[in-house]
Amino acid sequence: MRSCVAKYGAAGATFDHVSKEAGVSRGLLHYYFGSKERLLIEVIRRETDRLVETIQAAASYAGSAEELVDVLLKQLRIILDNEPELYLLAFELVGEARRHPEIGAEVGEYNRQTRAKFGEIIAEMETKGAVAPRHAPLATASALLAMANGLALEMFQDPDGDHDACVAADIDAALYLLGAEKR
Repeated sequence: MRSCVAKYGAAGATFDHVSKEAGVSRGLLHYYFGSKERLLIEVIRRETDRLVETIQAAASYAGSAEELVDVLLKQLRIILDNEPELYLLAFELVGEARRHPEIGAEVGEYNRQTRAKFGEIIAEMETKGAVAPRHAPLATASALLAMANGLALEMFQDPDGDHDACVAADIDAALYLLGAEKR
């Protein structure tokens, strides 16, 4: 479903597309998920778990604000280079959430879980003296995730553009939020 949404959009990704991509029968998809919306919700759940694990793993290597920003930026680049459909799915789901309340509830929960876990990571790093966030850890996590989403959106909208200045500005802003000086 993830790759089909990236190819056809959420509205255009059908059980026929998904069954061909996955190499399973359309009836099997109906049996396990019932509707395209339920399948999208399952994708949201799985991707939420993966994203939280990725943030945790990346943050476990960081002992300072600079290291945290570096490792998170590397993870963003890995996703954009190797699994861009993750962001395409997320962007598509914003529109689907407005049309389908059950998807909206799952997308909202996805965002809350991701922000909360990232906020916990920032709080743990603050306790260890590795970062000194200028705002509450949850607010800092929200701002950092919003910057990553915005950067990804800009890169998708202008894939051939030079994004170095934007990346540098985001790094400075992230370091500021985490209580470090800009580079």
